[in-house]
Amino acid sequence: MNNFEYAMKALRNKARVHRQDWTDISYVVLLPGYPEGIQINENNAAAHRLKVGATLRYKPYFQGCTVTGEIIVWNATTEDLLAEDWMIIE
Repeated sequence: MNNFEYAMKALRNKARVHRQDWTDISYVVLLPGYPEGIQINENNAAAHRLKVGATLRYKPYFQGCTVTGEIIVWNATTEDLLAEDWMIIE
């Protein structure tokens, strides 16, 4: 099995990764963000109290896909960081 360092290397190479121990998350990906910025929609505008179409810059971030197909923002837990059960999902 593989550790988080292995998972991060795979994520940086645009792979999808998974932990054997997970039952609720299908995979995690690393998105590069939007360093030049993107125009925001109504949901983001309301949350940030900005006008629709305003530009926001995003730093890189993780997204996960649940077993039911919903996309979530994902953050590693201590257990994830120390786990030895990481694998690449093809």
